[in-house]
Amino acid sequence: MNALVRFANTKRPLPRIYILVGLLVAGYMFMNLTLWRTKPKPSDDVSNGVDSALNTIAKPNQGLRDWELIKAKSSKDQTMLVSIGSYRDIRCPVTLISLHNNAKYAGRVFVGLIQQNHEDDVDCVEQALKDESSPAFKEWVTGHVRVIRMSYLDGKGPCVARAQIVNKLYLSEDWIFQVDSHTRFVPEWDDVLLNDINGLPPKSCLSIYPLSDDIDNAEIPDAHVENQRICRGEFNHEKVMQPGGVRYSYRDHPKTVQGRAIPFMAAGMMIYPGYATKEVPWDENLIYLFQGEEVLFSMRMTVKGYKFYAPAENICFHYYGRADKPKVWDKQAFDKTYVQEMNWSVQRLKYIVGQISIDKVDNPDYTLRQIEKYGINFEDPVQLENYNKFLYRWRPLSFKDQVDFNYCSKEPNPDNEVIPKNYF
Repeated sequence: MNALVRFANTKRPLPRIYILVGLLVAGYMFMNLTLWRTKPKPSDDVSNGVDSALNTIAKPNQGLRDWELIKAKSSKDQTMLVSIGSYRDIRCPVTLISLHNNAKYAGRVFVGLIQQNHEDDVDCVEQALKDESSPAFKEWVTGHVRVIRMSYLDGKGPCVARAQIVNKLYLSEDWIFQVDSHTRFVPEWDDVLLNDINGLPPKSCLSIYPLSDDIDNAEIPDAHVENQRICRGEFNHEKVMQPGGVRYSYRDHPKTVQGRAIPFMAAGMMIYPGYATKEVPWDENLIYLFQGEEVLFSMRMTVKGYKFYAPAENICFHYYGRADKPKVWDKQAFDKTYVQEMNWSVQRLKYIVGQISIDKVDNPDYTLRQIEKYGINFEDPVQLENYNKFLYRWRPLSFKDQVDFNYCSKEPNPDNEVIPKNYF
């Protein structure tokens, strides 16, 4: 002990070797501290998950670069998130089973499901696991199905549900594939779908109103008898643009890219690049909006340079006969805010697409909240040019003057036409 005290009290300088070692250690610690403080956080990396995918502001031409990154992979290696919104739907388990069992490569298929149920309703995932007991399906559900469960009383309509799916369950998959919760699929639907969209120009999307399913038949309809294409639009009694289509013989389906062009996407089946969520984030403010949601999302995508096409082949069928099943608009009977919120959402829709001016909007501070993020910027020359090119291509369509259009019996105009001066 005395020796330690004497050593501690010594005035002699430390040997040079100790000084050198101390300097080296200090330098090493300083370098690591500097690197630690400047190291990018995971959310700074665009390819690193939900935060980065949704919160990163898209750079000019980012969509084109991201398209090439997707195309650099084989279609087998590309992933997709299947967005499914279910409102008290007893057909949801069938959809989940059909989705998996008919996929060629189920490992690339992920599901984002939002379930809005009454406490007595069937749970989609639990019932699906009872109805399909194969180990492969159970393993897929465990690793590939992400679920948000909520009371139907808290549901705010399809737009809010779809926004919550993308905002909370999307994890940087290459594609987002949206279908309804009462859909059945053809064998190898995933291969057909991805091979189709990979053959289209950059920033392409596929969409269709799926042909009707016959749920009384255990087998789905023949996918090679008829087809459908969105080709017209009409303003309804609320002066909201409603897309429409035409059915025709399968052999008459357009073969060219231009012939397959469509003006709007349909909510019942659409697939678009996952990176589009950076340029066109889903809007959670469209409470109880149903009529017009497809046109609004399509126009927001259009001004960012996205184009829409009919699929080359049918890959799914939709159950339309749900007259006796619960619907979200049944909430009008007990939700006193339903009608007012829906009307505000309709005004928001009309304002965003350029149909009405702000003086026609009730309660604009609320109705147009976060409009810079979710609206169309008509002062941006690129967005304005894309908007005008769209209207000219599908002329005489006009939101401002509420003019219908119909291209069901003729091929769409080319998308590269020069707009005559003074047309607008």
